[in-house]
Amino acid sequence: MKIILLLITIFFSSMAVTSCTNDEGETEFDHITPEEEQQALLDRMEQEKVN
Repeated sequence: MKIILLLITIFFSSMAVTSCTNDEGETEFDHITPEEEQQALLDRMEQEKVN
């Protein structure tokens, strides 16, 4: 009985590990340059002044 439970545990563990892949080929975060970050900050400040 212990061997069957061990095999079931190993089976589901291997399924969980092998299914966790990033097939999109794209990172989750956008890389921005310091200039883009500064421009975004200025745009946000201008929007706050308008509101």
